[in-house]
Amino acid sequence: MTQPFPQPPLPPSFKAPSRFFLAPTALAVALLLSLTACGGGDGGSNSPPSSNIDPPAPPPPPSVSPPPSQQWSGKVFIDQSVQKAVVCVDLNANGSCDSDEPASAATEADGAFQISYAPADETAAGVSKAASLLAQINTDSVDSAKPNETAARKKFTLSAPAEKITQINPLTTLVQRHMRSSGASLADAEAAVALQLGIPVEQIYDYQSLPASSSAVLPDNARTAAQVTSYAIEMGADLRTFARTDAAEALQLLTRLEYRDPTNYFFALGQTDGAENSSGLISQTDIREGKNAGNPIPAAALYSPPASIPNSLFITEQGWLRCDGQTARLVPRGTPNRSNSCNGTFYAFQFSSRDVSGLSMADVVSKLPGGSDALNQEGIKWMQNIWLNPAQLGTATFPSKSSLKTMVNIQTQMPRFIRDVATDTIGNFPSLNALIAARPASAVDLATASGTIGGLGAFDQTHSVRGAFVDASTIALYRCEADQPNYDNPRNCAALATSPITVRTIGGSKVLSLESFPQTTSPTLRGYAEYNGRVYTYHQSRPHQSEDDALSYVQLFDGNAWAGMKSALGL
Repeated sequence: MTQPFPQPPLPPSFKAPSRFFLAPTALAVALLLSLTACGGGDGGSNSPPSSNIDPPAPPPPPSVSPPPSQQWSGKVFIDQSVQKAVVCVDLNANGSCDSDEPASAATEADGAFQISYAPADETAAGVSKAASLLAQINTDSVDSAKPNETAARKKFTLSAPAEKITQINPLTTLVQRHMRSSGASLADAEAAVALQLGIPVEQIYDYQSLPASSSAVLPDNARTAAQVTSYAIEMGADLRTFARTDAAEALQLLTRLEYRDPTNYFFALGQTDGAENSSGLISQTDIREGKNAGNPIPAAALYSPPASIPNSLFITEQGWLRCDGQTARLVPRGTPNRSNSCNGTFYAFQFSSRDVSGLSMADVVSKLPGGSDALNQEGIKWMQNIWLNPAQLGTATFPSKSSLKTMVNIQTQMPRFIRDVATDTIGNFPSLNALIAARPASAVDLATASGTIGGLGAFDQTHSVRGAFVDASTIALYRCEADQPNYDNPRNCAALATSPITVRTIGGSKVLSLESFPQTTSPTLRGYAEYNGRVYTYHQSRPHQSEDDALSYVQLFDGNAWAGMKSALGL
């Protein structure tokens, strides 16, 4: 908020030139003499005496001291500090650095900037104090996290609100944009950004020291949120942050369509009424339908394993869930945002929707496999979600208010699930603490595998992976001979490796993860988790091996477009 302008100083006491001031006695004498000189007392003229004294000159205007010089200093970050960024004070609030606005020199490797500005008057001083700071990221800017490559392929701008300018980064940019677009206070804008990205408010300004994960290419933390936000800004995504008072926005999207004819098809929809719950999250439901040879596909068969397995459960931030459409997932509003569901943990952002109203359905669908040229050039994978011969849409056109959305997804965590709660328990342990205490590595007998714990899957066709705990933070792993097909009767073990372990609470349940799971023939990682008073082994797909693998994009028709397509296809 702009501060009231300070009142100008009172003018100094005026002191006239000394020739206009006489002592009171001398003044009286002069007046008397003037009267006497005009006729004395002998009955002469009564006209006032003339005077040769000039009237006093008006006082000069008061002198006003210029406002003191203003200083700004701080640092520019994306992942880490940014070199060769230029910071300016956005005096005219147009979101760009203009030539007549105070600016810094290009930042050095530490990302530090300094700006000095001498405002012409109090009005200019007030404007500059209320202005946000902008950091211009150029194509030669370098993030110290990756010193051998440039930080951007395109120029883009980061910003920070006037109230907090010591750090300019992608997350402060979301805060400042929300304040500018909605009039939100700093505290409300910070809370809204933290909610949509799933991070603590304080990490908006301090995420650089967060550790990188050894078990994921992109860690699930504010550091990755900043990188994703920076990329979204650079790519020109449709950035949005919602206030809790903003109206609900209902939405339906066609997430998958496989169509052969009206008797053989499958489709999936994601939809929400957009209404927030008490935590500021919205509810999204997964709707699926299909037929095989004219017969409705059973509900369980609409989902692929492991979700279709009757006794499977997925651990999410909502707790253990059946992921067969029975439970809605809770996600924040805004772009970019972070969500956690049966499919894992994702950051996502979208671009402005393309209006396809009145366009030929067959023509639009036929061009989908080409994807987006801009995203293809960035090396982002296009994910196919529609299998349909466009000719089957005939000459139909999309109805009014139909749109096609392009969404970029960044997966940071793969889903964790218990395949079968009826069979996948580990002993009779009531908790992870009890499991760790009961299986110390010091008590292991390698010949008989006594003292080890199973549930960690196959190492190869003739060996299984078993473990025992060195302490509460480390597990020792062994390769043990075992009998097919269930890898029973473990024996003749050999030390394989040790791995740090992390026990975290997800959705109210404790989950134990191995930070360095060995390379095996199994397609999944394993770990242990608590559920319903017991310990189970869980499965998790192996993480992406590169950032490029973690990124993908998909094109989604909205509900109006799907309603038209559904009619054209005879569904």
